[in-house]
Amino acid sequence: MFTCLNPYERHSFPGLPADRLVCEAPGCGFLLAGAPIGQWSVTSLLKSSRRMDLYLATVAVPGTRSVRDRVVIRVLRQINSTIFLRSKLLQTLYHAHIHPILRADKIGRGDLLALISPCEENGSLAAYLEKRSRLSFQAVGGIIHQIAEALHLAHGVRIVHGHLKPENCLLVAPGKLQVCDFYYSFVGSENPAVPDPYTAPEQLAGRAEAASDQFALASLAYLLLRQRVLPPSSGYLGGEYQPLISPMHPLDLTLRRARSGQIAERFPDIRTFDLAFRAALESVLRTGQTGEFSPARSQTLTSWSDPGRISALAAPPPPETIIRPQQYSPSPSNLASGKLASVPPIELPERPPEPVEQFVTPSVPETAFPRGATQLYQFTGHTAAILSLSWSPDGQYLASGAQDGQIRLWSVQQDSGRYLGILQGHKGKVQGLCWLPDGKHIATVSSDEAVRIWDITSGGHPESTWKGHEGGSTTMDPTTDGAMLATGGRDGVVRVWDRTGQVITRRLVHRDKGVQAVAWSPNQELLATGGADCFISVWDASLNRQFAYWPAHYDEVRALTWSPNGRYLASYGGKKDNRICIWEAQSGKLLVAIEDHRREVIGILWSSDSNWLVSAATDGSIRFWRTDEVEMKQQVMQILPSSALNGSPLLMTGSASQRRLALATKQRNIAIFQIGQQ
Repeated sequence: MFTCLNPYERHSFPGLPADRLVCEAPGCGFLLAGAPIGQWSVTSLLKSSRRMDLYLATVAVPGTRSVRDRVVIRVLRQINSTIFLRSKLLQTLYHAHIHPILRADKIGRGDLLALISPCEENGSLAAYLEKRSRLSFQAVGGIIHQIAEALHLAHGVRIVHGHLKPENCLLVAPGKLQVCDFYYSFVGSENPAVPDPYTAPEQLAGRAEAASDQFALASLAYLLLRQRVLPPSSGYLGGEYQPLISPMHPLDLTLRRARSGQIAERFPDIRTFDLAFRAALESVLRTGQTGEFSPARSQTLTSWSDPGRISALAAPPPPETIIRPQQYSPSPSNLASGKLASVPPIELPERPPEPVEQFVTPSVPETAFPRGATQLYQFTGHTAAILSLSWSPDGQYLASGAQDGQIRLWSVQQDSGRYLGILQGHKGKVQGLCWLPDGKHIATVSSDEAVRIWDITSGGHPESTWKGHEGGSTTMDPTTDGAMLATGGRDGVVRVWDRTGQVITRRLVHRDKGVQAVAWSPNQELLATGGADCFISVWDASLNRQFAYWPAHYDEVRALTWSPNGRYLASYGGKKDNRICIWEAQSGKLLVAIEDHRREVIGILWSSDSNWLVSAATDGSIRFWRTDEVEMKQQVMQILPSSALNGSPLLMTGSASQRRLALATKQRNIAIFQIGQQ
């Protein structure tokens, strides 16, 4: 017996085709209980309205590998081809702060659209705020920043949310918000726009633009700072704007500008508003001019804390903004899109440790690179060309792989280094190797098509050998916890393995040309790949979904490395392209192309704080770049004489924790350098 989930009148059927999803009783159109959609089965109706029904579904077969065991399914009525195509575009909106759409399928007779998203047990920001009377200033700044970053990506592909409210912001993890319900952008709201705190004037005339989202976000910021969020029925924010501190304070100027009734008077884009808002918040924290909306004035800045789950939701400052706060003014001239560097970062006060879940990105000890490199010593011993190098996680050991299949291990100390031993077993070139995060295992890939895991604490024997890629494996990278290993090969395929050697994901990425580079993002959610086809691909391994793919270099993509803060992706190419490119990782936007190297680039390394990048080339030059500036200006260049290297350099790798570089040369030597000593 099959029963539909119509809340007004249930319809039952003794038997239906296995693929039947929708009740076909006249005037019904609700889903059937147990209807299979993808790998999930519909269990209940959560909400129903004229244009949309919301269902809960669970994984159909317990134990089945699934991204989520519980999902919500929004079924939109009265769709057309335009709505369906726009829903497919929403699937490509991948961002840490955008709630993903896992699937978008036509169902029924093609007149219904099912949008499937993960079910978030923590609820929305609106539900959270009903239980909390106050948020810290840091929390407000972090909330606005996360929402702004999500909207910035959507606006980049011409998607306007148009319905931004606390109800559309989900708490998906401690410290993490995601904006949902972007489908309003193409199906519209069920009710005509009415005056409420979040609706921009142009929306009342039936027109929603990117600036309308800025208006809504500024309204949310204002209400959060006033420690009250008004329901939609409450009307505008009391008519004329009421200052939080004073009419000419940067915070009030910023919010009033973003909420201007004229689109042309608002900030150029959502990210510019976010920068200005956080800079203004910083000025409040720095001066203590908190006005009527502050906690008790007797409290110090460092004692302000929010006891809830959103405490300290402070966004890290954009790495390109380094101008001092006194240079800030929220005037249009200083906030033009081409002058973002005039907006300072927030330097939030230190907070005492609290036994609560934090919404703040973990801070990284500053290990800024330096001015110069000093050679410590050289290793010799390889009898064939050195093809791969890798530092141990603690920077105390180095592994090198060669054309003859040998892997040598070295101890690297400040005053001396020594040869430790050799690993043998590959029958081809060792084209890639890496230490696993436990510091006890090394993974290698070879032209003999094998992937090997070596335990260096038990005699250096292969712990396991896996069948790799047809034509040979070329590159590899482990996740930061060591649970997964990505490999690429000449077959153009990327494989993701678990530690038992099982292939979790297999994907053909760089067709016919081969994979040259793979790199996991610091949060392990994204995998970037570079190929001999000159393209870079970024995809979500858990969903096995590619969301960015772009032409990157004039030659094969030789290497990829994420900045430690996860914002940027650096790459360099082959002999025909001497550039180092810095990309916005989520969108593939080229931020800067560093073209100063006159010869082939052979290695790059980020500092742990993401503020410096060091690069090396075959002409013996080592260059240091400040990456926290809009224009990544070269700060230092040092030419290493070939006599000091005993040969021309071919390969460079670095240890950010120990500030060391290793350069392999044509003469099969490895030179060790300390950076930051001059």
